[in-house]
Amino acid sequence: MNKRAVLLLILALMTIIFVIYMSQSFFKGVEQKAQQKVAEVQLPRILVAKQTLNIGAVTKLKDFIWVSWPDKAVRPDHITEQGFKSKTVVGKVVRHAIVKGAPVSKASLIDSTDRSTTAAILTPGMRAMSVMVNAQTGVAGFAFAGDRVDVILTHVIENEERKRFSISETVMQNVRLLGIDERGLGAGTKVKAAKTATLEVSPKMAEKLTLAARLGTLSLSLRSLEDVSGTPSLTPVGETLSGSWGHDVSRVLQKPDEKKKTNAVSVTRGSKTDVKDLNGGK
Repeated sequence: MNKRAVLLLILALMTIIFVIYMSQSFFKGVEQKAQQKVAEVQLPRILVAKQTLNIGAVTKLKDFIWVSWPDKAVRPDHITEQGFKSKTVVGKVVRHAIVKGAPVSKASLIDSTDRSTTAAILTPGMRAMSVMVNAQTGVAGFAFAGDRVDVILTHVIENEERKRFSISETVMQNVRLLGIDERGLGAGTKVKAAKTATLEVSPKMAEKLTLAARLGTLSLSLRSLEDVSGTPSLTPVGETLSGSWGHDVSRVLQKPDEKKKTNAVSVTRGSKTDVKDLNGGK
């Protein structure tokens, strides 16, 4: 056998071995993919949050998605695809915050008509308090449960000369709105104007809010979602942060008089006290 024949024989053997190897790899890959698909089909699907749902949020069907979940990791309180009905999750109130991608448990949602709804969604140590609002002071239907608002007090003060001045102050900031009694009655119907808004406040803030309601008119200012995104437990501020006088918005309104500066001292002789004005007055 000459060298040419030997070389061709070796080349043929190498080709056969290569073809056999590639065939085995191909069929092995196909088999693994098939087994993987079968395994995925057999995995149960549970409901998870499509986006982070904060406490007090009212749920919609688009807030959730179905995902395959390891069979051993499925708990009895998880909501599974088998026998699922949309009314199980639609229109419910989030009792415990659900982060994006986390399984939805039956205990994390409660019926919005349940009398214990407000107590269930209250942060421990906080209180629920209602204030009177109207279409103008209550953000006119743009605020919903779970939103954050600032509380503005508008009132009139009187100085020593019995002159009256209007002032508006931001007395509370970043307060969670638990609910507002403005409801839509269906397509093509009018919206009933809100009369009360329920806020989540600390016990001390509740005292201040009660007093503020007696002093003047309370208004709600809706905050951007970006201010509270991912941090639903931001601590509310219960103090006056800023204020505006009537003359700041209208030139017609008078500016409060500043107290005259004095340069005087008190001189006490026995039981008698005299005030001496160093500027020359008595």
